[in-house]
Amino acid sequence: MKTSNKILLVILLAGFGYLVFAQTALHIKYVNKDATPPATYHAYFNDDYSFNNIKHVRITGIAQCHILYGDSVKLSVEKSNISYVKFTVSGDTLVLYGQYANGRTADYRIYMTPQNATLCIPAGVDVYAVNSNINTSGGRRQVNAQSPRFDLTNCDLYTRYSIGGADTLDRYYDTLNVTARKNSQVILFRNDHFKALAFKLDHSVFSDVQAKIEQADISADSTSVLVLTGNNINKLNTSVIKK
Repeated sequence: MKTSNKILLVILLAGFGYLVFAQTALHIKYVNKDATPPATYHAYFNDDYSFNNIKHVRITGIAQCHILYGDSVKLSVEKSNISYVKFTVSGDTLVLYGQYANGRTADYRIYMTPQNATLCIPAGVDVYAVNSNINTSGGRRQVNAQSPRFDLTNCDLYTRYSIGGADTLDRYYDTLNVTARKNSQVILFRNDHFKALAFKLDHSVFSDVQAKIEQADISADSTSVLVLTGNNINKLNTSVIKK
């Protein structure tokens, strides 16, 4: 056997041995109930906050804002030596924004905060977002389908949110309401199911990525781009925004 092949074999065996060792160690910790509880793990890496009487959320300059749905408003912010994610409450509005240490607000895409933020909100809470990336997730069953509402300016919205790997399960929405303007993008996912879409697009992009759509009411100006596939084209009702 050539020397190069021997070296490659040693590297492969060492990697395989490490994987076996790691799996065995994790199994022993699990059997001995010595594994870190998920809540403890989460608390180690995140700061959590709760809010009452919130009807609106405004997001500005957040690079990764994950939005989930529940009965109350909760915010989880990734811990960092420098707190880039700031928030304040104004009346019934939770304001979440990115800010650098020198006080410069992250008003543009290139200045978005590197910290992740996760919001849990009732689906009836309106979300206004500027210069941010947002991803969300539908209900696991049709009975859990929600009708989220987004108003986007220069934002990306993805309807598939996952932690620790790709989420390829079927997920359900009732009506997804989106107003998107100034180079925003709305990207669905192939295993998402929508009872209806209600979109208003101004100089923005929408792609269904083979999602299952029962009805789509979309108003768009001449500079917007719509990408629909398969039978979704037959579900589309469109109108043109005149300027």
